[in-house]
Amino acid sequence: MKSSTLNYGIGAIALAIILGCGGGGAAGTGTTVQGKVLFQSDADGDFDIYSMNQDGTAATKLTNNAVNDFGAIANGDGSLYTFYSVVAGNNEIFTMFPDGTGLSQLTNNTFNDVTQDFSGATNRILFRSDRDGNNELYTMTIAGGSLVRLTNNALFDTNARYSPNGGKIAFMRLDGDWDIYIVNSNGLLEIPLTNNAALDENVRFTPDGNKLVFDSNVDGDFEIFIVNANGASGPVQLTNNAFTDTMPVVSPDGTKIAFVRDDNIFIMDINGANQTQLTSSVNTETRPEFSADGTRIIFNEINGGDWNIVSIALDGTDRQNLTSDSGEESGYRPF
Repeated sequence: MKSSTLNYGIGAIALAIILGCGGGGAAGTGTTVQGKVLFQSDADGDFDIYSMNQDGTAATKLTNNAVNDFGAIANGDGSLYTFYSVVAGNNEIFTMFPDGTGLSQLTNNTFNDVTQDFSGATNRILFRSDRDGNNELYTMTIAGGSLVRLTNNALFDTNARYSPNGGKIAFMRLDGDWDIYIVNSNGLLEIPLTNNAALDENVRFTPDGNKLVFDSNVDGDFEIFIVNANGASGPVQLTNNAFTDTMPVVSPDGTKIAFVRDDNIFIMDINGANQTQLTSSVNTETRPEFSADGTRIIFNEINGGDWNIVSIALDGTDRQNLTSDSGEESGYRPF
């Protein structure tokens, strides 16, 4: 299979309404599930949601219809998934159980509602919506209630992520350029963590929630930075070279950062030391994610119109193709 890149918050792809559910997987309704990867694939001509084991086995189609479904995310224990889909020309948010049953529509309006994250600590869904005329951030319960509006401005807010304890949300704001902000999960105490004329993008929390990593072209080309989540001090630059370093993600134990350098996967210590190339390919290799147990890195390999999901060990060995269909598989979330 191949996956489509959602651009992870900046340019969301429109989705379509779920008209049916896929066949049952190994997990029953509401069952706790761990060690899986959620992704989207257009293997059958349109994008559907799939799950698979972290070694690529037991791939299961969870939605089955003639339209597009994207952005699947699991809650903390893997017992519920959320995703978004196009209903009557606009994006709406749904939930389903790990076997594809129990489909429930949470939003139903004429606006675009797009999943961003799912807090395992609070069991609330973080989403982006243009219901006030521009893109703002909101959270809601798994039943679609208790709506909390997080941002309220005339700008574009997106690419949002919960902190591990669910108490804070980091996001990107387009205010002439992209800057990084953080806000409490009740919408109070919004703080800008960057304020410059550069593009500051792809923000992720460290596992303790105290810091965030991101990429920025503030020095002329894209480099990796780390910043305190409380805004007490400015960002610290971790890479400094003539290459393009983007899409940082922190390992579950907080000791390593995987990132992309000029279309290959690299890894380094959390302080920027020991920068090591893990892949070397004529194809584009991008969007790294650590497996839930932190022992492997999962990423996309792009070869023309084919997008495959690939896995490697942290030392760059034991490369495994998790999908191999023609087409596009992307939007993957290990949990």
